[in-house]
Amino acid sequence: MAFRHPGIFGEFRSGLVGCPVGSQPKGWLFPWRPSVRSGIKTLGITLFLSLVGLSSPQRAQAQTAINICDRTPQVRTAILDKVAGISNCSDVTATHLAAIGTLNLSHNSLTSLKPGDFDGLTGVTFLALSSSRLTTLLAGVFDGLTALTTLSLGSNRLTTLPASVFDDLTALTTLNLATNHLTTLPAGIFDGLTALTTLTLFGNGLTTLPAGIFNELTALTTLTLDHYLTTLPAGIFDNLTMLTQLNLGYNNLTTLPAGIFDNLTMLTQLNLDYNNLTTLPAGIFDNLTAVEVMALEGNPGVPFGPVANAGSDQVVSSGAVVSLSGAATGLWGNNVAWQWMQVDGANSNTVITDGVTLTGATDATASFTAPFRAATLHFRLTITPAGFLPSHGTSRDADWVAITVVPPGVSITQSDGSTTVTETAAGRTDTYTMVLDTMPSASVEIAIESGDRRAVTVSPATLTFTPANWNTAQTVTVIGVDDRVDQPGNRSVTITHTSASGDINYNGINIPSVTATVMDDAPPAAPPVVSITGGGGIIEGQAATFTVTAVPAPPPGEPISVNVAISGNGDFAATGQSGSRSVIIDSSGTARFTVSTQDDAVQEDHGRITATVAGGKWLHTPHQQRFGVGQCGR
Repeated sequence: MAFRHPGIFGEFRSGLVGCPVGSQPKGWLFPWRPSVRSGIKTLGITLFLSLVGLSSPQRAQAQTAINICDRTPQVRTAILDKVAGISNCSDVTATHLAAIGTLNLSHNSLTSLKPGDFDGLTGVTFLALSSSRLTTLLAGVFDGLTALTTLSLGSNRLTTLPASVFDDLTALTTLNLATNHLTTLPAGIFDGLTALTTLTLFGNGLTTLPAGIFNELTALTTLTLDHYLTTLPAGIFDNLTMLTQLNLGYNNLTTLPAGIFDNLTMLTQLNLDYNNLTTLPAGIFDNLTAVEVMALEGNPGVPFGPVANAGSDQVVSSGAVVSLSGAATGLWGNNVAWQWMQVDGANSNTVITDGVTLTGATDATASFTAPFRAATLHFRLTITPAGFLPSHGTSRDADWVAITVVPPGVSITQSDGSTTVTETAAGRTDTYTMVLDTMPSASVEIAIESGDRRAVTVSPATLTFTPANWNTAQTVTVIGVDDRVDQPGNRSVTITHTSASGDINYNGINIPSVTATVMDDAPPAAPPVVSITGGGGIIEGQAATFTVTAVPAPPPGEPISVNVAISGNGDFAATGQSGSRSVIIDSSGTARFTVSTQDDAVQEDHGRITATVAGGKWLHTPHQQRFGVGQCGR
């Protein structure tokens, strides 16, 4: 029999603690008469409690025997193994069950679990059911395990799971469902596991996952999902902002949704190795700024890497602060490590250790001060993707840029290579252009001044160059002035340039001058008359002397060249003397030259050497002179 006091003690079975119902000693029951029982009801309960050694309703409840004998044998055995000094399943109490902290049922050939197998195990934090033969789980089988932090169900034969099977496990931090036969997961199955930090699902038959399946796992740090996945829903990881390790290796993924990793800013390890990835969306790894290891090997598209751009070549002035602006495109976006180095040539990997000092060499933008000399400097930008390991399917990239350093200066280009003007309307003007060699830091004004305004003027009088138009050539027009005075010959006028600027490199800089030639409008002088004379007869072997005369004589510094043809009868002229030659007449007005003859010791008639003025810029009329040649004593 049993005493009952509903609402206070619950039910207490008669007999000694630990004895199964029906095995109590026969003399144990109290022989109260019915008329007396009601009057001493409370006394009877007090006597019972004193017999079992308890003094309060709460202690009586704790020592009540809990029948675990009907539980799954492997579960019953595991519980008894945890209760010291108890070998009979009927002797286990609620206190015993509540004191159990871990329960290992792995490798027990479990095929199923009964309802209530884990009832009363309110203190269990670790439950292992792995490496058995479980094919399914009952809804509510884990209800009441509110202290459970680790649950291992790996290496079973589970094909499905009840949607609410984990709902009561609010303290769970680790869940292992690896190497089962799961092909689908119920939507919301993990929604109650808000404390979960580690979830292992590898080795199942999952080809995709329900959208939002992980939305409530905001504390999750480690997620393993390899084996058969072919696609992943967009936004599947959006709420996993605490995730540090994500294993998606050894699946059949061919691509990934853009932005799938955007919220995983705390991720340190990402495994995508041995999938079927050929291409990935640009910038897919851009937000993985904490990643340390990224595995991409074993995919058809390897190696995956960013593309470096070191920027355009530049021309800078000495002393200028030069910015090197790098950029990265591709899967990592700007989530790369930057490294600028000065090298010894275009596309070279040989680093110069004593070059310029780079500031921000490990940033996207570096800078240095250009040396005060003309030079061409070469720089290499190397970008390394986040999580780079050479053997893990990722690669670095490099690009080069050349910086040409030129001293500040002004380049002048004269039309047709010179500047010539006349006093007359025709040909009165000529032009030249000016341009800065480097970009200034402030506007540069160049004043243009003619050395003789009576002969030459210039327009404009000032040119202004700015950082925006410094490399655009500007034109200066040179204008000849008619002084109404006829002057023979040409005059030269020097045009000077003076700079003023807030840029110290261009303020007062030396600028080349331009020399303008001014042609006077006086009528040209008549060309001189050129004549040639020779001496009397000579004996063969002697030289014949000729004189060429120009009237009037050429002005100083402007000699004329006269062409003379040498011929003769017989073979009196020495070898190499016949033919054409040039005779230069300077300001003296005359020039002499000789023609050698030869003595051939042959008796022959007298002959002659003839020199003929053949033409020239200043000749008036052609003129000819003969020189007689005879033999002596023959």
